[in-house]
Amino acid sequence: MFSGLWTWGGNHHGQLGDGTRVDRDSPVPVAALNDATAICTEYDWGCALKADGTVWTWGHNMFAQLGDGTTDDRPKPARISGISDVIAIATDSSTGYAVKADGTVWTWGSNAVVPHVGVGPDIYNFKPRKIEGLSRVAALSVRSDVLFAMRSDGTVWAWGNERTWGPGDNGYWQFGIGELVGILRSPVPVPGLTDVVELLQEEYTAYALRSDGSVWVWGQHGFGTWNTWALGETETQSGHRPWNGASAETSPAPSQSVPTRVEGLTEVKALATMWVYDREEQHHEGVSVFALRADGTVSAWGRNDYGQLGDGTLEDRWNPVDVVGLDQAIALVAVYQSVYALKKDGTVWAWGENRRGRLGDGTSIDRNTPVQVQGLTNVRSIHPYRGKNGGLLAIKGDGTLWTCGSLADIGLASAEPTPSDRASRVDAVANVTRVLADGPAYLLANGTPPVRVAQQSNPREGCFIATAIYGDYDAPAVMTLRRFRDESLASSAAGRAFTRFYYRISPRLAGRFERDSILSRLGKRLLDIVVVKLEAARAPNPGDRG
Repeated sequence: MFSGLWTWGGNHHGQLGDGTRVDRDSPVPVAALNDATAICTEYDWGCALKADGTVWTWGHNMFAQLGDGTTDDRPKPARISGISDVIAIATDSSTGYAVKADGTVWTWGSNAVVPHVGVGPDIYNFKPRKIEGLSRVAALSVRSDVLFAMRSDGTVWAWGNERTWGPGDNGYWQFGIGELVGILRSPVPVPGLTDVVELLQEEYTAYALRSDGSVWVWGQHGFGTWNTWALGETETQSGHRPWNGASAETSPAPSQSVPTRVEGLTEVKALATMWVYDREEQHHEGVSVFALRADGTVSAWGRNDYGQLGDGTLEDRWNPVDVVGLDQAIALVAVYQSVYALKKDGTVWAWGENRRGRLGDGTSIDRNTPVQVQGLTNVRSIHPYRGKNGGLLAIKGDGTLWTCGSLADIGLASAEPTPSDRASRVDAVANVTRVLADGPAYLLANGTPPVRVAQQSNPREGCFIATAIYGDYDAPAVMTLRRFRDESLASSAAGRAFTRFYYRISPRLAGRFERDSILSRLGKRLLDIVVVKLEAARAPNPGDRG
């Protein structure tokens, strides 16, 4: 009988929580988490909140992110002692956070990149410690070493480590407090924000939705020639790509230092964002943003390389434009460069990149206006899947699970991916009630109570410098380097010490590689040599058998 919580995917650190380190290409039960009400997943570890207010962790533990007092990996979920009455959780690549019913915030794991007030000077927090200066917190948003706490009164407080470089006002202004401070150890209020009901971060930009349906934005403005843009040149002069919703004429600075309202947007009820992969530059550059309105229409702005803004063009947009021909939408999913909308009638419509038939319209042609996904009717909910090649997971009214693209793209096939140009059913599961899908996916089935999806962090974080150089966390070269880390460095004390030191210094160095194309090319040449040697070392000897 298919019931309880099930999962699948890569499992080399025990990150699935099934008690093994065996990769799974079909769902397996995770009985210890049947009563979970929220789950956060990272690349190699997970964190769950149970109905009784306890927090459970499993998987990789190099940075003490499991909060169990050790740095030992653990393939089976176990409760974190010393913390209870938790109402919300969040995770970063190697740090965990919990909001308790009394409105306080607690943290455990790495304390190197974001040194929190009140938790001491240690690099690792082996047990949960309270973050001072926060009260009446209801939810958290964690991304790129910047944290926001949404309080019960609708205000937002910020702290963490924003990206800065060089002299003067060179930085992304991610905190939104009107000044560039770099490391902010003590939480401070973000000015001008009240009645916030949703807050999203995408790379170095933050978006807040207020209860009146207005959208506010701050942080990074666009990519291009940073220094000339900081001098106040226009979009055309600097070559910047937009995504914060402010026009080049009214906001020529590279970043918004305080929250600024996105003009032309009213009655918004939900937001979605995506980090865009640049085909020509071969790395991620820029963001696309989507706003679902109360009347069922969708507006979008930002990068438009694949037609993902849905306005019938491939032109980037500084200001919101309407998605052509779409109405009666009730839910929205943006994953990689593809966008999906669930309509009131149970149909699903898609636009943007159509790699491997991801849009499910019977072709592999990118679409700059919405097309109906074939095979998806009577759909109850839609969910993103950001593992493998990414795509959509959809639950129909009968409890069956469906996906666009190939089953291998969502990790449910052991063979090489075979493209499918329309939606197909995942036969391995049935009676699904909810999906927590951010790679790996967790399914609740057979009438299990609904699950609240927790704040998810960037699955591409972890190999900071290599990801910055190759432009994709799942690039083959980055995967080779990750494998060397997990299979070789992790096997010795010296290797683990080197990895810990690397993760202390690499986030800031990665920013330099992202901004300096010459440095990035030099770094790539060096890493290419290393990758070739690592691959050669792994290749089987021609004389070996088996």
